[in-house]
Amino acid sequence: MCERCPSKGVTPSTSAERRPREFVSSDFERDGTLLRYAPANAADAERVIERVTPRLQHANSAVVLSAVKVILEYMHAVLDPASEFCAQLRKKLAPPLVTLVTSTEPELCYVALRNVNLVVQRDRSILEGDVKVFFCKYNDPLYVKLEKLEILVRLSSEKNVDQVLLEFKEYAQEVDIEFVRRAIRAIGRCAIKLEAASQRCVNVLLELIKTKVNYIVQEAIVVVTNVFRKYPGKYEAIISTLCESLDSLDEPEAKAAMARDGAGLGEVSGESCLDARRGTACRCARRASRTSVCSDLDRREPSARVGGGPS
Repeated sequence: MCERCPSKGVTPSTSAERRPREFVSSDFERDGTLLRYAPANAADAERVIERVTPRLQHANSAVVLSAVKVILEYMHAVLDPASEFCAQLRKKLAPPLVTLVTSTEPELCYVALRNVNLVVQRDRSILEGDVKVFFCKYNDPLYVKLEKLEILVRLSSEKNVDQVLLEFKEYAQEVDIEFVRRAIRAIGRCAIKLEAASQRCVNVLLELIKTKVNYIVQEAIVVVTNVFRKYPGKYEAIISTLCESLDSLDEPEAKAAMARDGAGLGEVSGESCLDARRGTACRCARRASRTSVCSDLDRREPSARVGGGPS
């Protein structure tokens, strides 16, 4: 019988046994995936990350996204996110994500954007310097544009807010009504998110109101009233500008926003509610309510109105 036969009690000697222990993928077949593996310490996590990092250059986008997920998990669960090692990792993570987003296939681009949105929620600094990549193209499908808007809002900061607002203002003047509404809401979200830039956001909204385009004006009014509630007593001076557009309001949400914030302005202002500014706000609220009632009457059949039947 052969000397290497296990029945003789001789343990086979192979080159694999003489090598030092290394990380291999089979180590985690029993536990599932790398995400379920708990590194013993920071050195162990760095060792795994170094083995996973080359997968960021893989041709398969699913492999790239999985590698990004593993690296992010280890960065925030085991390592110090503020360390120099993590700073270098962020520089390596950005290029493959940008490559996925710039895919010519809109379906693949959308999937990549959805994953990038999650990455940005976990660590915004990875793509904070690549805001321009998420600017919408004229031929992007609507679902891609809306996802890019969401990412732009999350990436907005005091450093790039002027650039982002300029893009949002341009989007708010396009022909796709749904996209225009989302762009205007994005401006309001930036105002609520960045207090230092709220005045600039309000100025952009006022410029959009002055365009006198019906659906733009109404969405902008709703957004401005949301900003009122976030910063009470700060932007009361623009109430008169909003009142100039009351006659064009025909959507319930816009009318309710004007009526609510016009009537509630006195509560926010405290003692100043007795001045002329409160009177203007209350008149705006009453006017918005009357406009709503008159619009409902105009939509009725003539025979349903009081005195509108045949004599």
